[in-house]
This record gives sequence, structure tokens and C-alpha cells, in this order.
Amino acid sequence: MAYPDDLLEQASHLARRERTRPRQASLRRALSTAYYALFHLLVAEAAANWRIQRQRADLLRSIEHSRMRAAAARFAASSVSAALRQVAATFVDAQRDRQSADYDTARTWSRKEAAERIEQVRTAFDAWRRVREQDAAQDFLFAFLVKDRT
Repeated sequence: MAYPDDLLEQASHLARRERTRPRQASLRRALSTAYYALFHLLVAEAAANWRIQRQRADLLRSIEHSRMRAAAARFAASSVSAALRQVAATFVDAQRDRQSADYDTARTWSRKEAAERIEQVRTAFDAWRRVREQDAAQDFLFAFLVKDRT
């Protein structure tokens, strides 16, 4: 099982790793790690709802990033609470940033940009913890597991 809070802390550490002239490798890994922190927070929450504990690890591995992104985009544009919209929008943004950090070699990231993105993920963690018991938040998690029928 991943440790979302530890991953988020690691992202912050990577973004501050070099005192001056941060390396792109550190900033890029920080952005990728911040995304995975949020990803693992949400999939762990989804799996925790599964009644049969021995099946949870398989459930975690079956959740697709693209399905999560699609669900998050729908919820970010919906009429759910502002906090849940924030979590969903941050997930979409963090995934976009991760893909850019991992694959767009022409892009140069600044420490300030990385720190801002990591702070957005930290804020999404806090927002999630406020809304996680709400029906809409549980619907959000469920949307990771099923194909959208709209």
C-alpha cells in the first residue's frame, strides 16, 4: 500500500532538494510524486470501501488513470460541493503536470511552479478529508470503478 502523505512530503522535499539552481530532474520528480500522492490517496479511499479485504489490493491495481481523469473532469464541472470540485480539478491538473514533467523535455519547470502545484495537491488532501464521507465524494470514488454511461 502506498503512503499518500509520505509521497506528498517527498514531493516537497524534491522541490527543495537543491538550495540554488534546482535540477529539472528534482522538480519533475516532485511533480510526478505529487500526482501519485493524490492518486494513491483516492484509490486507497476507494479500496477501503470494498468489504472483502483480501480483494482490495487487486482492486487498487485495477483502477485506471484515464478513467480517474475522466471521472475527475466530470466532477470538476458538476454541481457538487466546492471542496469536491477542487479535489477533482486538482487531480486533472496534477495528472496533466505529471505527464508534462515526465514526457515534455522541452518544458522547463521553476521551483516556484513546482511548489505551487504541490501546494494545490496539499490543499486537495485537506479538502478531501473534509468531504470524504459525503455521498457525492463516495460517488466520485465509485466513478473510478465503472464506465461512464453518459
